[in-house]
Amino acid sequence: MLTPRIQRKVLTGKILIHPTESCFGLGCHPKNINALKKILIIKKRSKNKSFLLISDKVQKFFRYVSLSEKNLQHISDWPKHTSYLFKKNPRSPMLLSPKKEKIGCRIPDHKKIKRTLENLNFPITSTSANFSGQISLKLWRHCCRKFSSKSCIIMNERVGNYKRPSTIIDFETKKIIRK
Repeated sequence: MLTPRIQRKVLTGKILIHPTESCFGLGCHPKNINALKKILIIKKRSKNKSFLLISDKVQKFFRYVSLSEKNLQHISDWPKHTSYLFKKNPRSPMLLSPKKEKIGCRIPDHKKIKRTLENLNFPITSTSANFSGQISLKLWRHCCRKFSSKSCIIMNERVGNYKRPSTIIDFETKKIIRK
């Protein structure tokens, strides 16, 4: 669970290294451009790649995607280990999805990160905690070796039991982008 002190750190630009269903992820406040840029630098990742948002509730995505209460009827029970692509809200930071009109969103199926997200009044970004093109990190101690605890908050938890990344579905077309 995030303490108020850690919440403030995430709000002010600290990177949160958190467990997901299949690996550790790097997260930050989605509107903190400096934190988003830090993640790109840490991962040695192209600035043209999109970020995924995670939260405990669909309503927390409203600020970033064009999703209405009416749409919520179609997602009454968010499938486990599934990310949806939604149309990007024009007010979303460009860096979240620079070359695309859509942003991926997921409600994690991992109890510890879900509980952490309940304590935030905003979603966080989530991208695998690894250098681009390398294997995702699955152990806390590997995260501690790769990342500085001065610039990151590393959650001492285990990742979930999924072997692969989440399924990605385009919400509008229902097309499966990644299985």
